[in-house]
Amino acid sequence: PLSGEASAVLVRAIADSLGSSVRTGYSLTRIRRRSDGKYRLDFTRSGGSTEVIADYVVLASGSRPRAPGNVPVDHDNVLDSDSLLAMVYLPRSLWTPG
Repeated sequence: PLSGEASAVLVRAIADSLGSSVRTGYSLTRIRRRSDGKYRLDFTRSGGSTEVIADYVVLASGSRPRAPGNVPVDHDNVLDSDSLLAMVYLPRSLWTPG
């Protein structure tokens, strides 16, 4: 099962993308991949449970890049996640700490 915070973020994102067709207050209890390649998401709330079948599931944390104070991010040789995603070519080598 996902943590309460991760579950809340996922439910809110699903609700935001689907508009009024989703009610919040559910907790995501399980994500499973089915034999047909789709995903089954199980949600619970005090009044019961429900499931959602989806082709894709995106877990987005909504975080922002954080650079250590002693390492300047120049977006050329030292990249953060935003500058990495904006690259138009793949480097020959890449080191990812953490």
